[in-house]
Amino acid sequence: MNAPKLRLANVSKAFAQKNGEQAIAVDDFSLDVAQGEFVVIVGPSGCGKTTVLNMLSGLVAPSSGTLLLDEHPITSPGAERGVMFQDYALFPWRSVWGNIEYGLVYGPAGRGMDRARAADWWLSRGA
Repeated sequence: MNAPKLRLANVSKAFAQKNGEQAIAVDDFSLDVAQGEFVVIVGPSGCGKTTVLNMLSGLVAPSSGTLLLDEHPITSPGAERGVMFQDYALFPWRSVWGNIEYGLVYGPAGRGMDRARAADWWLSRGA
């Protein structure tokens, strides 16, 4: 049997509160996702959906448990994963191409390309 593309094994996340207590956002959550499988996380507000996604993105570390992508631990953000935040995060006066190009202004211009070529490259990948 093949290893899952993505594995969350007994993942928990607690946040410290001002009163010294721990607020448990996610408790002992496990999930295996196969290559090509489509998964939706559904639940009421405050149940930990966003916390799970933030851990998968590498933006938040779990308090316990294991997060694996292709059998490698997820410990920080990576180019193989993307995050689309809930809040409005695009410039409405720019095209899709323009929004992608803008993001490249503040980082290396994708694989040695100039910004315009890098934006075209990302668009061709379905970004």
